[in-house]
Amino acid sequence: MHRLIFYELDKIWRKRSFILSICVLMIINLFLLWYINTPELKGTTEENYIDELYEEQQKVAGYKEYLRSVQESKDNLSSISIFKKQGQNDYAARNIEKSAKDYSGLSGKNIRWMPSKSLKISMESVWTDLLLILSVLLFSGNLIFAEKDKKLFI
Repeated sequence: MHRLIFYELDKIWRKRSFILSICVLMIINLFLLWYINTPELKGTTEENYIDELYEEQQKVAGYKEYLRSVQESKDNLSSISIFKKQGQNDYAARNIEKSAKDYSGLSGKNIRWMPSKSLKISMESVWTDLLLILSVLLFSGNLIFAEKDKKLFI
């Protein structure tokens, strides 16, 4: 099965028209990202960029404290009489326990900061999504038409 998948992918990627189409879609996507975000970027100053980067870095630096605060809030909330009164089968009590359990396996050891504004802008763009869907349609269309040309398509 893997050989078939690799064969089909290789067959598509060897076509110059497909590679050219993907390059054109990427260029269109970059242009649209630049064009849509230009007014937003023009309205900000260098100081705003530095402040935004500093805030992102502070969030990453404070991640260990955040994880610790989740565990502390579990202890605080479970000691409050509202959550204790109805027993451990109450939804709120179970939710507190589940949240603490979910966060207990996390640690701040491997958390590294890197600027993420460009990645965030590109991933939140509707145009990127539409162009990705178009590239999938282009990919599948190329496979179907290649099989039709060889009379393999029933």
